[in-house]
Amino acid sequence: MNAVKEIKNGQYIWAVVTDDGVPTHGEVMAVNGVVKMRSLRTARLYEVEPSAVSVRPPVTVGQTVWAIVTADNVPTEGVVDSITDAGIVLKSKRTGKTYDVPDGDIHFTASNAWNYATQRRASARQQMGTQRRTPVKTICDGFSVINDGDWTWIEFGEKPDEVTRTAIKNAFQAQWSKKRQMWYIKAEIKAEAIKAVLTAPQEHQPEAPDSVRLECAGQAVMVTHDRDWTWLSFEVAPPQSVIERLADKFGARWSRRRAAWYITETVEFEALAALFA
Repeated sequence: MNAVKEIKNGQYIWAVVTDDGVPTHGEVMAVNGVVKMRSLRTARLYEVEPSAVSVRPPVTVGQTVWAIVTADNVPTEGVVDSITDAGIVLKSKRTGKTYDVPDGDIHFTASNAWNYATQRRASARQQMGTQRRTPVKTICDGFSVINDGDWTWIEFGEKPDEVTRTAIKNAFQAQWSKKRQMWYIKAEIKAEAIKAVLTAPQEHQPEAPDSVRLECAGQAVMVTHDRDWTWLSFEVAPPQSVIERLADKFGARWSRRRAAWYITETVEFEALAALFA
């Protein structure tokens, strides 16, 4: 991040302050050798070195980020098409259109964007003094949509297939309720928007993982690109020096569930081959 020569109280800045490495947008509360920033994401106070502060979000052209750009108030995943004086131009993966997004509305993870959307709806509801509305049920072909306040429930006539489940999870962050035996979305989504996703499931199918077999320290390692993540499966435990290089350069971590190392970005096979050489 670019160093900031002069930082003032009340100014909004960006800095990495949490262990997940996600840049945080926050307000400067005090400047005394270090910058004390209150995160808009966690509401906590952090001390940050001035050299680690940026007045603009640390984005680059081609990077994937999240923002709320459509009237349905659903966070959109998109790619930074260009950077403007006050924000970015985002190309939505959901609509294919481009949108102007101000700096303060840029989010680096889906969960941050959905949390922001929920907070914004709660704030708007408080300002308008709206009361709880009666749930509205819309019957569609093969499923029903129940709009209950700020939540949306999807009830299928039969158990949905994997393509359908993947579609609603990718598009709306839908989750399964064992108690109610229905899918739910922590946002108010119109039945038309859900129907549009489910009537064109081929557009929301995950891409097949792309794998290459490389060699590291005389042993084979299978490298897989699965969506935006990179997975590394070693036939035998790699040398400690290799683990340290992966962690230092790419932030690699160990997954006990898959018994493999993973990197939360797409790393080219050539870059890994050079690292293993």
